[in-house]
Amino acid sequence: MNQGRNDFRQGRHDQASAAFEEALDLSADHLPDDLGNGPVLEGFHTWLRETRLECVEMLMESRMMLGRHRELVGDLYQLTTEHPLREVLHRQLMLALYRSGRRADALHAYQSARRTLNEELGLEPCRDLQNLQRSILTSDHRLDLPIPA
Repeated sequence: MNQGRNDFRQGRHDQASAAFEEALDLSADHLPDDLGNGPVLEGFHTWLRETRLECVEMLMESRMMLGRHRELVGDLYQLTTEHPLREVLHRQLMLALYRSGRRADALHAYQSARRTLNEELGLEPCRDLQNLQRSILTSDHRLDLPIPA
């Protein structure tokens, strides 16, 4: 995971994607159910779940930086359904849809996220999601992928 973070920060998105995929493969085997219960194990399970989700989010981000937004749409729809309160995943879905030429679907994804956050928590989407929605509405050129040198 740390290698993936480092590669991501350095703009080596192919290597970052590979490192995140490897980390997810290694963490795929969950702890056996017969280990018992307790605060330490519950804490570890929580840490493992959160670390895996961070890894998934960064993997999606790396793949989007490689221009693979079209192939990520299905995965991101599934992830936002499984984790409806993870605003990062909603942002990634909106951006993937927009970059796939599906502006209306991206705006619909925003409305869906907004409705869920409002119904579940009484909150409006975070500033990043609101700003992305405005950028999509105006077809802001900054949403386009940078052209490789």
